[in-house]
Amino acid sequence: MSDATEPTTANNLEPIAGVDLELYAKVARGIAPYGYDQSKLPQVARAFGVASDDWARAQEGWTARIRDDREVAALFTHLYTRS
Repeated sequence: MSDATEPTTANNLEPIAGVDLELYAKVARGIAPYGYDQSKLPQVARAFGVASDDWARAQEGWTARIRDDREVAALFTHLYTRS
């Protein structure tokens, strides 16, 4: 059984504010036409139907999960490159 203080990768794949990892990767990839301008992320997220407040929570949460969980990071990279 895993330690409750260290979430499993499966738990780390739960959507954040309605944004799953696949959608997060699509939004992240969606700023390519804007020269990877990070300030365009909320605009691209809205185009995918994600409200600004939800995107802010999702971005913060997914950034932490990708940083802290190598398996999530690897899956993000895979999803991002195929987006």
